[in-house]
Amino acid sequence: MSEIFQYGGVSIWFLILLICVIIFAVGKSIYQMYFLKIRDSRLVFTINSIIFWGAIAIGVSIFGFFNGLYVGFQDIARMEDLTPAIISKGALMALYNMFFGLLTLLFSMSVWFFLKWRYNKSSDNAS
Repeated sequence: MSEIFQYGGVSIWFLILLICVIIFAVGKSIYQMYFLKIRDSRLVFTINSIIFWGAIAIGVSIFGFFNGLYVGFQDIARMEDLTPAIISKGALMALYNMFFGLLTLLFSMSVWFFLKWRYNKSSDNAS
C-alpha cells in the first residue's frame, strides 16, 4: 500500500482528497434524499457535484501522468547506462495516477447514475 504513495507522486494525494470529497457528496446526497426527503435543486446540485469532482479527478490524473513521464525522462537523461529499472519509476507514477483517476471517475459515474435514477424515480412517484 505504501508503494502507491511512493510511486504515485504528488498527484495521488490530490486524488485521495477528491475521493474523500466525492464520498462526502454521496453521503450528503443520500442523507438529503432519504432522511430529509429533499426533492429540489439543492439535491440535484449535490448529485451533479459528484460527476463534477470525478471529472476533476481525471484532470488531476492526466497531470500526474505527464508528471510521471517527466520524472521518467529526467531520470533517463541523467543516466549513462539505461536499464528498465530507471524507466520504471516514471512509468509507475504515470500509470498509478491514470489508474486511480479512472477508478475515481468510474466510481463517481456509477454513484451519480444510481442517485440520479433514484431521484427521477422518486420524482415520478411524487407526481
